Amino acid sequence: MGNNLQKMRGWLSGLFTRKAEPDFWKTYSNGYLGYGGSSHAGIVSGVNPVDACTIAAVSCCVQLISGTIASLPLFTYRRSGEGWAKSVDHPLFDLLHSYPNPEFGRVDLWTTVLNDSLLWGNGFIEIERYQNDSPRALWWLPASSMSAQYDDNQDLWYTWSGGHQPIHLPARNVIHVRSGPIDLGGIMATSIISRASASLGLTLSSEQVAQAMMDQGLRPSAVLQHPGRLSSEAVERLRADFTRVHGGAGASGKIAILENGMTLNPYQSSATDSQFLEQRTFAIKEVARWFNVPLSKLKATDSPGFKGIDAENAVFLTDCLQPLITRIEQEICLKCFRPADRRTHKVEHLLDGLLRASPEKRASMYSIGRNWGWFSVNDIRKLEGMDPVDGGDERLSPINMQPLAGGKGVGARAPAGQMPVEPASSVDPFLASESTLDDGEDGDTED
Repeated sequence: MGNNLQKMRGWLSGLFTRKAEPDFWKTYSNGYLGYGGSSHAGIVSGVNPVDACTIAAVSCCVQLISGTIASLPLFTYRRSGEGWAKSVDHPLFDLLHSYPNPEFGRVDLWTTVLNDSLLWGNGFIEIERYQNDSPRALWWLPASSMSAQYDDNQDLWYTWSGGHQPIHLPARNVIHVRSGPIDLGGIMATSIISRASASLGLTLSSEQVAQAMMDQGLRPSAVLQHPGRLSSEAVERLRADFTRVHGGAGASGKIAILENGMTLNPYQSSATDSQFLEQRTFAIKEVARWFNVPLSKLKATDSPGFKGIDAENAVFLTDCLQPLITRIEQEICLKCFRPADRRTHKVEHLLDGLLRASPEKRASMYSIGRNWGWFSVNDIRKLEGMDPVDGGDERLSPINMQPLAGGKGVGARAPAGQMPVEPASSVDPFLASESTLDDGEDGDTED
């Protein structure tokens, strides 16, 4: 990556001119709070992203969130009348929807950036521009090598220090994706890993204890009791020989041969009694809370989500994905559009794939939209990726629906004060109709 940035810095000089190297007065590094302290669990409290990824639940959450968002189509729109239309001719359209640069596809780039954002709290993309200031390419910047500084003019700069010499980039050329609240410096975000360091430290401790129990082989541990007194050399030799024969997971179940009147007294405890299994199950729920991911997404079969997958998918979208998706869209609009263009252009992820994952639901939605006039046949075929058909642009409307006229529906009752007054009649209408009917039946008419 460093070589790419060095080469790019050379040939980009002909496309646009960088600002002079600024004089910085304050620097904010992309670290995680509390790293280097000790937790009550005996593990370093500032669990780093590399250690956090060894926890299965953390790795699953990061891959799930980053992969889901990266796979969503990301389109550029322009205002068209009162609505929005895809702006396929905008230079940003292909960069966001297909290939952001000659080396990465959209999914690979955004998966990598979101991994950084979720683990480090911040993900970074450099915007390579043409001479006319329009975006040319989008490049990933590793979060572990990034820092931010203010210069003497209070302008914000980002510095990539992963090469032979640092490269300073103005803030307008860096897409900064934060996955959490901004720290006291006002630039970098506090990562989930740093905020959950105590919980993750406890999880790593339980993993180490479980690994140690498997390595020892004797589960539970035991005490060798000798009727006499042994020298220290004999004790060490006996412990080493017994561990060599019966230690390790592969030695489990071997028969112990004792001599000189020794007895083997095992401790009556187990992993279940020590609640290690319960602790590991609880750790999955803790990680799910930190990342706002439903338990069913972490393959936790005892979660209630397997009884309501649709409901948990909606929760996953609104509570977990939507805040991060909105941050991405706003950051792209801020850095890639001029202030005047932000009124007429926007970028937006297409969420239909998450909300309508099954053919039955899509068919139900299309049926309702077609019957009530929202969709035409060609609208539906376009959403399904099919070619239009002749006469397919006509929309239908229910026959029993009528437009309002003058604010009143057809057949609506007028207020009492506006009701027409009919002349009074001394003849009962019902009797009059009967007499008329009788006269008509008899055929007698009166001249």
